Amino acid sequence: MASTVTSQPLKGQVVLRGGNAGASRLYAYRHNRTVYSSTSLPDLLNHMRKHTGGVEVDADAIPFLLHNSLVPPPQTAFKDVWVLGIGDVLAFPADGGQPHWYCDFPYFSANSTERSKPSTKTLLNLLCRSVEDSVNTDATLMMSSGKDSVALALALAESGKAATSHAYTYTDDGQPVDESADAARLAKKLGIAHTTITLPRNPKEVKKALQTYFAGTSYLTCDPTIIPYVMGMHQAGVGAGGTLVDGTRNDIYMGITASPQYVKLCKYYKAIGGGFTNMHALRALVPFHTKAVKFLSTYPEVNLYKHGHLRLPEIRKVYPTGVQPEVYWKTVYNAYRHLNMEDLRGYIIGQYFDGASVMLKAPLVAETFGLSSTMPWAYQPLADYYFNLPREARFNTATQTNKVLLRQLLKEKLGYDASAIGKRIFYFNMHKFVAENMDFIRDEIMACKLWPEKARPGWQKHLDTAKTHPRAAGAVIDAFLVSGWHNHNRYLNP
Repeated sequence: MASTVTSQPLKGQVVLRGGNAGASRLYAYRHNRTVYSSTSLPDLLNHMRKHTGGVEVDADAIPFLLHNSLVPPPQTAFKDVWVLGIGDVLAFPADGGQPHWYCDFPYFSANSTERSKPSTKTLLNLLCRSVEDSVNTDATLMMSSGKDSVALALALAESGKAATSHAYTYTDDGQPVDESADAARLAKKLGIAHTTITLPRNPKEVKKALQTYFAGTSYLTCDPTIIPYVMGMHQAGVGAGGTLVDGTRNDIYMGITASPQYVKLCKYYKAIGGGFTNMHALRALVPFHTKAVKFLSTYPEVNLYKHGHLRLPEIRKVYPTGVQPEVYWKTVYNAYRHLNMEDLRGYIIGQYFDGASVMLKAPLVAETFGLSSTMPWAYQPLADYYFNLPREARFNTATQTNKVLLRQLLKEKLGYDASAIGKRIFYFNMHKFVAENMDFIRDEIMACKLWPEKARPGWQKHLDTAKTHPRAAGAVIDAFLVSGWHNHNRYLNP
């Protein structure tokens, strides 16, 4: 297969832009006064290894992964490799100096024309067009009973792809809501084969699945739900050659609502100027694995992952670094604090939580299992249409619900009552996973050459804490995912 890498000599300024729908990310590196870019990270890394002699970890990215489960763009976990997502612009100066990055974020509320005509028919037609353009093989759909993946199942059926599609819903012990029955019922109604997957409990099977992922993926995300995603695909025995269809990536243009509790939290952060940064002694008084720690963090951090993370003092005990993630997030807050709450939260979640982590799951899992991947919601004509709907077709302010037109479509076509079903999330019991797979997790962390030898007691302390404190399991999983990726990655370990 031909390489997808393109080259642009630095005869003048070279400017790269990410797409505004989020269907893919653009990766780039610079060498010998030439900028190389590709939407395929494996192609770019292979090119980089061939022409520069090797690929290295970006040491400054590791503290962000341990602190927030993601690397903020345009930085990546690879040294001197940049990434561009929604609204991102990266300018390489002709003199070879440091590139300049900024984000021209397209989905602030003031940018909506509100001129699109609300029509469930138009919405479905656009979603079907996206599916028809991107799914040309057998489709594997990870289907919860939530709005986004159910709508994708509907679009697959409406596009005549039901017979070549297979929907999977995973279930796990302790899951608050078993959504597999709803998903199976809806899939049957649409003529799509459905399988409920029970996640493997045998540590040997878990290890096999995740080490296959570590060795097969080019990049990493510390979104903890990558673990059940991988284990579910492994358990289902999904073969190579099809297309993995994922329901991520419409919140960014459909909008995000806020609960009354969240509104109060925003007021708190506004009152304290966005959050605490250098008050490490005060932060250290509150254990990192308690919920109370969020009151001593920064506003962007509470919009990222909700599980426990290591803070700078804990990170420095296991990974010497001068990077201060809290200061970075406070800078982000100060740059955008003038926005209304809806836009500020939408930017942080869209640009970082989704763009730098959540949207990576499907491409990385697909890469591992030899599939192509698509996120049909990340389709520019669809994003343009929905974002420019009148506000009342996107939000119900009285009930604090979003995706109004999508809810209407599902009710019309499937009798699906989103309000009755409620929000369905990709559930994962991190504490149980860590307890059941402690030996595997410990081995990967202790074998990782990122951590100095003197860090071993510190990691052991965190592993012991995770046995009794559920939120501490999240911090351990961050370290496990970074370690496993570093131990097995084929570009770092050719």
